[in-house]
Amino acid sequence: RNPKNVQAQVCVLINRQKCEQYFADTIRGVVTEPAQYSCSWEVVNRCLKSDSFLEKEDLEKCFQQTMLVLAGELIQIVPENVLYAARGAQGSGVWQVIDGTYYCYI
Repeated sequence: RNPKNVQAQVCVLINRQKCEQYFADTIRGVVTEPAQYSCSWEVVNRCLKSDSFLEKEDLEKCFQQTMLVLAGELIQIVPENVLYAARGAQGSGVWQVIDGTYYCYI
């Protein structure tokens, strides 16, 4: 996984958590909302159960990037009004596309 894409995903989660008008007020609540991030859980579960060193290494890199953002060790790279990350455009416009993921404004 591209570290910039992983970091941007985490920033979107944080942005959503801060935007209580539309999303849950906790990271856990944002991640577990219906129809949100379910494919991510499937990937994590697959990697945890896998015997593949590469899949486990990929998952570990994602966790490391996530922890860096959450610990405040990286500058938030995504504007606060970017609340969508998907495989296509959503919301009011596209901020940036990273590895096929569209980061979109509310």
